[in-house]
Amino acid sequence: MPVAHEYLLRLSTQLNEGIVHPQRWNEALGSVAELMDAESAVVTEDSPHGAGANDLCLPIETDDGDVMYLSLHRSPDSFAFQPADVARAQGLLPYFRTALRLRHHVRSLQARHHQAACMLDSFDMPALLLDPNGQVLLSNVAGQAWVHSSSSIVGSRRVQDADGIRFRQCLRAACGQGMAPQGAAMQLRATENRPAQYLVLSPVQTETGTLADAAGVASATPMAMLVVRSTASYDNRAGRLFAELFDLTPAETRLLRRLVGGDSLADAARHLNVQMPTVRTHLQAIFRKTDTSRQSELLSLAATLVDTPYAE
Repeated sequence: MPVAHEYLLRLSTQLNEGIVHPQRWNEALGSVAELMDAESAVVTEDSPHGAGANDLCLPIETDDGDVMYLSLHRSPDSFAFQPADVARAQGLLPYFRTALRLRHHVRSLQARHHQAACMLDSFDMPALLLDPNGQVLLSNVAGQAWVHSSSSIVGSRRVQDADGIRFRQCLRAACGQGMAPQGAAMQLRATENRPAQYLVLSPVQTETGTLADAAGVASATPMAMLVVRSTASYDNRAGRLFAELFDLTPAETRLLRRLVGGDSLADAARHLNVQMPTVRTHLQAIFRKTDTSRQSELLSLAATLVDTPYAE
């Protein structure tokens, strides 16, 4: 007697829901046992469950070449499985095969998500994966806290001021919107609600699909990694490092410290008690020695070279 279509639909639903809800998977196996007049029904890996006269074990080949088994067991005082029982059980195998394929895919996604999350969690500062629109696809715990803080300019706190415009320009550059993907950085100046911060954006290669799968987007979706770094102590550390690496003069080092610390050119000139033409001359020398051409590139280089933990 063929299995009713309504039963097969219900079984398919239970198995698919059972991918993430074990209780539904158990309910599906229970209904199969009832359908087959069996005492129990189990799905096992590698080897069948039971090999007695009252056991029926059918192989289920998976996409990756492995074999699982649908094993049915009847009590010793019951009757043995007949050819008609085998045919009926074989009619159920495609539904199990589909559910197992989906379960394998879900577990693969979960593993990739965990891998990507571990990578982000390795940062001791806010780290987030963003799409070109600034949507947060994945983040570490510090990143989640930052997104919901007054310091954030992404997510629900997306701003339309000059900082917001500059950030979207940097994000487009990192995601390769209208250009080849390239790293970008910007500085958020300190306000009453937030400390001074560097936002460093880096292109994310999605060809392998690992991060794209983990973020729940298509593999061709452009993404960028955002790392939020505090500017606290950047001025002295960057000054020393740049002076050693790029042979900056004392005057150039002092200017670099002011710029990395958050000063504009005018602020730096005032604090250093020099004229603007002198500041511009020093800045051009810094550009030449560091092979940069813009202040944003200089800040990006500083944020990359100087590892400053995020300050709450």
